[in-house]
Amino acid sequence: MAENDIRAERIKKVELLKKAGMEAYPARSARDATVAEFLTDFEERETSGRRSTLNGRIMSLRRQGGIVFADIFDGSTSLTTGGTGRVQIVLQESEVDKDVFSLFVDTVDTGDFLEVAGVAFKTKRGALSLKVETWRMLAKSLLPIPNEWFGLKDEEKRLRERDIDILMNAELRALVERRAKFWQSVREFYLGKGFMEVETPVLETTFVWRIVAEASSHRGFSKSV
Repeated sequence: MAENDIRAERIKKVELLKKAGMEAYPARSARDATVAEFLTDFEERETSGRRSTLNGRIMSLRRQGGIVFADIFDGSTSLTTGGTGRVQIVLQESEVDKDVFSLFVDTVDTGDFLEVAGVAFKTKRGALSLKVETWRMLAKSLLPIPNEWFGLKDEEKRLRERDIDILMNAELRALVERRAKFWQSVREFYLGKGFMEVETPVLETTFVWRIVAEASSHRGFSKSV
């Protein structure tokens, strides 16, 4: 399907959400745990039956009869919280209101940002999962994300769409995190020594005097200034 057709189809789904009384782009989320925290405390959450509210981006989506499986990712990766930042969510038609299930099936696509609430449980295959009781759209994606298996192979497109490249490329994402952590550590070290961070053009590829020399004006003067 052409990109324009996909966009038009997803805009229709935005309208379906509105008709159902659900905002496609709400301003707030009621998340009470990151995915990494949910997985870290999984055993306790499963035993206690404590309700958890997560949010994240739908990375994969598959349906088997009256059950929908999806993977959500929220960016809480190993360098920040020690978890994977990704978990499977399961929506069962027999466990939720019929309208809740139908709206999910009719409007949710890969790339969407969702808020999901439910309880921790393991599937028959032992996969750590969240059994969804309620869900809410946080941001409806109007364009699909690339297939995870293939990712972004076009080098030019990777450079143009860095946000998607970072989303799909775990190694690049880890590199960005390491860089951020490095500069954070450097700043904290020098701040602890009493230094102050200021922004100055220490290294420039163009001489300042040349910029001034090239900036000329004749307005109201007989000479160039």
